[in-house]
Amino acid sequence: MGEYINFGFGVWGANIARAGLATEDEKHFPSSASNILQELYFPYFEMMTRWYESLEIGTDGRSVYNAVKEFVENPDNGVSLNPGHLIHNDEWLNSPFYEGSQDVLHSGMAIQCDIISAPKSPLFGVHVEDGLVLADEQLRNELRKKFPNTSARFDSRRDFMKQKLGIEISDEVLPMSDIQACLAPFMMSPGKVLAWI
Repeated sequence: MGEYINFGFGVWGANIARAGLATEDEKHFPSSASNILQELYFPYFEMMTRWYESLEIGTDGRSVYNAVKEFVENPDNGVSLNPGHLIHNDEWLNSPFYEGSQDVLHSGMAIQCDIISAPKSPLFGVHVEDGLVLADEQLRNELRKKFPNTSARFDSRRDFMKQKLGIEISDEVLPMSDIQACLAPFMMSPGKVLAWI
């Protein structure tokens, strides 16, 4: 196989999207992209981990931005939009995450991890997009009381992120997706995801 394909998918309205390589493993990489995992996917996962771990109620957008600044501002990584944003109709325009931001994260905010890396060939791109909600203890207790099954799913997803992926997110983060933060470099092998071991 002389070339490989990068592709993505998304579910409109569910705030879930992924982009990766249309292959089962690294054996099918062309020689020009043999280091794509080390040069792009591993640094992207590390950056995404820092993004998730920096989210807390009361944190300002500048702190979250600074956690990923090195990756986002590196022109070789091809990030041209903001590193995450609020979820709304004009989502890319509503981001508290930018250089010098004093916007404070509050309980009840719906936020999206949406950091699109589109470097030049032969690296192509990687993208993990998932929605989440920030919730203080009062809101989490209210959810447990009114919607116990939904609350249990949030807890289960958070436990998966911590225990299986090695991402130490705050209890204030309510993951909205069953594949939250799952980065599968090989889109034809979706069960193989990056994790800290």
